[in-house]
Amino acid sequence: MKKEIAIKIAKEHVNHLNQENSMSDIIKWKISNPVEFSDYWYFDYEFENLTEDEVNVGGAPGYIITKSDGSLKILSWQEFQMIQKDNEID
Repeated sequence: MKKEIAIKIAKEHVNHLNQENSMSDIIKWKISNPVEFSDYWYFDYEFENLTEDEVNVGGAPGYIITKSDGSLKILSWQEFQMIQKDNEID
């Protein structure tokens, strides 16, 4: 899967999050830079209008989009730690 397709899927996901978020005027999600792995693209959850120091929100660290079928999976912190052992594609 090309990077552009993964970004399109990520935009749809983030747009959905912002539509469902009752506080989207204060906290708005944005798309992070994708990181390519052999089988998937990884995206961090990031906020558009807050710095990391201002964020006091728990939750998932990010999500992956699989290259084979474009499915999106939100990662737990344990899963996030496991993928960090995988090799990024530079």
